[in-house]
Amino acid sequence: MNKIIQFRAYQEEVFWAKYRMMFWLWRRQSGKSWTLANWALRRMMDRENHLVTMVSASINLGGELLLKEAQVWRKVLSDYKKIAELKTSADDDNGELLDIDAIADIFEHNKLEARIYHSDAVYSRTRVIAPNPDTAVGWTGDILIDECGRIPNFKDVYEAILPFMDSNPDFNLIAATTPPPDENHYSYEMFLPPNKEWRHNPRGNWYQSPCGIMAHRLDAWDGDLAGAKYFHPQTREIITPELHRQLAFDKVAWDRNHGVKFIAGTTAAVRLADVQRAMSIGQNECVGIYKTEELKDVSELFSAGWEKFFKPGSPKIGVGFDVATTTNKKSNPSSIVFMQEVGGIYYARLALVFKNKNPQLPLDIILRVALNLPHGLKIGKVCIDASNERFFATSFAKRLKSMHIPCDMVDNAASTKYLGEKMNFKCFLGNLICNDFEDGSIAIPDEEWAKNNIRQVVRMKGTFSADVDAMGNHADFFDALKLARYAITGKRKPASVDIPVGSCLRPKSNISKKIIQPSTPKKGLYL
Repeated sequence: MNKIIQFRAYQEEVFWAKYRMMFWLWRRQSGKSWTLANWALRRMMDRENHLVTMVSASINLGGELLLKEAQVWRKVLSDYKKIAELKTSADDDNGELLDIDAIADIFEHNKLEARIYHSDAVYSRTRVIAPNPDTAVGWTGDILIDECGRIPNFKDVYEAILPFMDSNPDFNLIAATTPPPDENHYSYEMFLPPNKEWRHNPRGNWYQSPCGIMAHRLDAWDGDLAGAKYFHPQTREIITPELHRQLAFDKVAWDRNHGVKFIAGTTAAVRLADVQRAMSIGQNECVGIYKTEELKDVSELFSAGWEKFFKPGSPKIGVGFDVATTTNKKSNPSSIVFMQEVGGIYYARLALVFKNKNPQLPLDIILRVALNLPHGLKIGKVCIDASNERFFATSFAKRLKSMHIPCDMVDNAASTKYLGEKMNFKCFLGNLICNDFEDGSIAIPDEEWAKNNIRQVVRMKGTFSADVDAMGNHADFFDALKLARYAITGKRKPASVDIPVGSCLRPKSNISKKIIQPSTPKKGLYL
């Protein structure tokens, strides 16, 4: 069989491994299901009355294994027929080899099970089941667990498996996954690799996991050496793992899914070193003003000479406005960031964090800056957070537009797509600004409060979160920063939802306005 089925080096390594219990820690799209299917077929053909139980985080994933088995079986039959020139049991009545759909139908046979007959009455089989520990008493034979890092009750499933694994030394266990996205998942500590520099190897690397099971590690670079290549999302050309990561929108997810890194679920969204670099670039280029007391007049918020930070000849200026809300019974400040792009660097020229109860004040701030920018410069667009204070945001946008200042409302819950991946705007804009920090393409005021505000943001289960500190700060500067960044590079797309609007600034009745939902940037904009 190994002569007919061609494996990559790392697949061959685990296929012939003699370990009774194994854990495969593999990067995405490396042929894991294909290898499991071949392994299951070999066990079914080697043994009569044998059962291979496939425990899957998703029945759809389990069904995919049976499809892979069907594909393997058809290839075996096709190649064997060419070699032996014999009619096989997978011929139809006319002696033609059945197509893959027909073989897959035979395998599934209206249920998630595949059989290999050794005689008319003796067969071995693969069955797919859901990861239900309550029914584990009926599991026997070999156990294959796919995507164990995404099975919510994996601890219970694993504990249910161990007794019957101990009952028969001929039974085997293979658990396969990428690192779990949640550090609290049972598999996180079970299979955590040693903290070391891995030598890239087309056959992968073995290590003994903390739970005692031998684990096989395969990352992006190992797979690349073995022929598992990456392709450019636009040009389709083969690219290196380094470029594939560079093109990835969520680099933390890439590090987990392709770099095979175990990443704590609540790590800071922006590394301290990246924040410090952004502050260093922003020295003498950006000004930040933080007011903890209630403002009464706009003049209290501006320092003398703020205009000099804006450079003539660089017309791309965007404004982000994070509206004050109340979180955990604490009043959050508002934040407005005026950003200018110069030479590929996004400078937070004027960053303001303040508390106020006057709804007119933010409008006065933006108007004051707009009227006092150096000659030839103007505000290109304002993006305002409309996730919570939607009525205020709608009225605010209407007032700005009456002053010929474009304004878009951004709803964090609205969905968008980037390179085919669907996400909400909270994830989209958060990843966008985090990438800028990592790439060194953003500058912020050299202020302690700015650093602390950004460091409030953590990554948690694929999204962003922030706690409220004693002063009520809730990563407001971070949110305004990402809105200003989007104001420079985003584009507008009208949505189809109408809502009634009341005004906090100028009372009017029976007003209806279409909310502008931001759209994805142009292709290649952030590559």
